[in-house]
Amino acid sequence: MIGNEFWDLTPLLEKKPPRVKGHIRCPICGSNRMWFKHALPFKRGDNQYRVDVALKCDSCAFVPVFGVHVSEEFYRKVTEAVGNRITYKETGHTLIGGGKSD
Repeated sequence: MIGNEFWDLTPLLEKKPPRVKGHIRCPICGSNRMWFKHALPFKRGDNQYRVDVALKCDSCAFVPVFGVHVSEEFYRKVTEAVGNRITYKETGHTLIGGGKSD
């Protein structure tokens, strides 16, 4: 599924931020310090399921959102675990990119 080659969303089931597979850098300033902002699971009208993962750059405050396709089964599990949205407040201030987290 699209996006699964870049993201591991299974930590969401434990109210933890998703993990990026590989490295991520801000396309605006090049920083590798990206903070988890929120994840939003949703169902499209055509029986397609997604989780939008938003990050925020530590340097320039750019906020990219990644739309990751998921199965209906994963969508049901994640909405049972986190509801309609999980934010950094539920997971703590979590660094996705390089450097050290709080």
